Amino acid sequence: MKHLGIDKSLLTLNKQQLALLDKQLLLIEKEIEALIKTDAAMEYQTELIRSVPGVGKVLCWMMLAKTESFTTINEPRKMACYSGVVPFSHQSGTSIRGRDRVSSYADKALKSTLHLAAMSAIRLENDLMIYYRRKVDEGKNKMSALNAVRNKIIHRIFAVIKKQMPYQKHLLSS
Repeated sequence: MKHLGIDKSLLTLNKQQLALLDKQLLLIEKEIEALIKTDAAMEYQTELIRSVPGVGKVLCWMMLAKTESFTTINEPRKMACYSGVVPFSHQSGTSIRGRDRVSSYADKALKSTLHLAAMSAIRLENDLMIYYRRKVDEGKNKMSALNAVRNKIIHRIFAVIKKQMPYQKHLLSS
């Protein structure tokens, strides 16, 4: 079958569009960073959130936006429910139908970003990786263990904001 050179021209157009999108994405990211730097409290919150293992700039920005700098959603359990990482049981009275499932009404974009953060966190040498491996070794489903890591990330983000201290790896509790 003979191609009329259309493949090459389409490939060139696609590469140009991708380059333009990359440039626009960089501009948007710079605008977000500039906006955060105008508010000292938000800049400090960004620094605190980014100290949690696995949390990058996108998840940090999403958490700031979704919680309005932790004013509208100020409890980690509410945020975990909102982002769809808390499993709920299906029961009516004494009958229990099936196993626990996460809500289908969750913020899907936030949930997928948390998923990427959890994947990143379990690749790093930290306590979240140890927690994940322990759960898998105990026989827990890998996705269920990863969901628990997502929940832990949310709780750690809220903990650093509440305590106004960066995340510390080996903090001993009394």
